[in-house]
Amino acid sequence: NYSYGLAIARAENGLDPRSEAERALRLDPLEPIVKDEVAAFATTGPRGWDQAAQELLIGGLQSGSLTISNL
Repeated sequence: NYSYGLAIARAENGLDPRSEAERALRLDPLEPIVKDEVAAFATTGPRGWDQAAQELLIGGLQSGSLTISNL
């Protein structure tokens, strides 16, 4: 959950999210939203990372596999 979210945050801030997304995949290789994240960031490139991040965040929340907390 942390690595998935960090990859999204990095993408939203113009930073390369791929290494963190790949880390999330190593930690949870069977999770569909993580597989989708790696694929999205691998195929969109820097100009598309922000849009992909927004779509991944919404998809993760809708799946019930991702939660947001402001602790």
